[in-house]
Amino acid sequence: MFQYRLTLPLLVSLAAAGLLGGCATPQSSKSDALMLQVEGWLPGHYDNRAQVATDRKHGGLVHPAVSAVIVRVDSLMVGEHVFYVEETDTDDPTSIREQFIVSFEVVKDHIREAFWAFTEPKRWKNGADTPELFTALQPADLKLLTGCSMEWKKTDEGFDATNDVKLCHSTPSSAPAAVAAHWRMELTADQLGISEQAYDSDGDLVYGTAEDSFIRLRKRSISQL
Repeated sequence: MFQYRLTLPLLVSLAAAGLLGGCATPQSSKSDALMLQVEGWLPGHYDNRAQVATDRKHGGLVHPAVSAVIVRVDSLMVGEHVFYVEETDTDDPTSIREQFIVSFEVVKDHIREAFWAFTEPKRWKNGADTPELFTALQPADLKLLTGCSMEWKKTDEGFDATNDVKLCHSTPSSAPAAVAAHWRMELTADQLGISEQAYDSDGDLVYGTAEDSFIRLRKRSISQL
């Protein structure tokens, strides 16, 4: 009885220290916890009607009216944290502005986002309505946008993300050739800001706006869909 009283505290101490195999549960890292927060905030239906209304009220630059839907999808081929993103013209929902897959991974102490373009975009149109279709994604269906990954950082309000403009080269429909692309994002629990700019070899802006480049999308509640 005396020996049991001495041994029990020792066993508890060893388990707490992780010295007894299988007895300790590893704690999630800070980056893993932040990834869970991004996954909880990012999905939803968005639009920037409030931003457009403010633009029209004050005059000057009027941002394009954009709606977006982001859904979590399962694709072992792409990764563990995968989303389908579709942006449309708010005034013409059949007009798709952008359509792509994004994936996240925790790399040491930060979060990295990668972008994947569809080889046949029309095949996956309105994919948010049937996200289970993305389990069938094959390597031939996607093209990784090499050099365009974004690094995510925690802020007081939420998250900021940006890519390295020196490494990312893209070809917007309005540009005649590949250009240096600068992408930024801001995420909170109910808003998503997206800034897309592109520069030619002379450093001149050929896509996006130099001033107030963010399209600020507000998440709509389920009752508003």
